[in-house]
Amino acid sequence: MTTKIKLFDLKARKSHIEHKRRRYALRRHMETPGFNAADIKAKLAEMDAAPEAILACPHAADIHAALSDVNGKATAHTYTTVGALIDIASDIEAKLERHGVPLADRVGVTVSALSAVPTSKSYNRQSRSAIATRVTFLRGTSAWYVTGMERVERYTGPGGDEKIKATLPDAARDAVIRNALADFE
Repeated sequence: MTTKIKLFDLKARKSHIEHKRRRYALRRHMETPGFNAADIKAKLAEMDAAPEAILACPHAADIHAALSDVNGKATAHTYTTVGALIDIASDIEAKLERHGVPLADRVGVTVSALSAVPTSKSYNRQSRSAIATRVTFLRGTSAWYVTGMERVERYTGPGGDEKIKATLPDAARDAVIRNALADFE
């Protein structure tokens, strides 16, 4: 994939955070006696059905088609939904916000996400590698974009966790350092 596809608009991010908060509250209520678990499970399934609709992903069909092309028949250890990609970008945006990076300095942040593979050694007897997906993102002025997807084979076993790495522009890096050292002379 060589084109840049808009993942979600930053203006819609607040509704996505509210959606995640409601999901968490519903999951917590499932464990409380007196609540109808079947109704809550149905509501959770309905909420999970289209998380990209919450952020109004304008090109969800294009991204899903690109994921299908990249992954082929593999579904077990790959990114298969637009919602998973939205969650990654939204989490990175929250980290930038938490570390005090100004909005103007967030432009140009690139993220590389590599899906997890099995970490148990018993899986190694069957195969020493598993198919995973690497997706790259770019933070624009008003939206997050998917800039690349590729299918990769990863070694299974220890170290097979999901890897998400963000590369910050110099201005954002300086803001993080300045905020981290603000309490020291």
